[in-house]
Amino acid sequence: MAEQLSRLIGLDEAAKALGVSVYSVRRFVTAGALRGVKIGGRVMCSVEEIARAQKEGLAVPRPGELSQG
Repeated sequence: MAEQLSRLIGLDEAAKALGVSVYSVRRFVTAGALRGVKIGGRVMCSVEEIARAQKEGLAVPRPGELSQG
């Protein structure tokens, strides 16, 4: 069975879809609230992950709330 690949979008497109800034999307990824993958130096998110975030709603973590992991 062939594995179906998800369409990946950049953080700028993810930010537009979520109605937040690119910086906020980076904080979501850093905090683990949004899954992203790094490809060639760029962080990308799947459209399915963005749809999940839209459905569940995400609170923007403040810089002091980021995990130090």
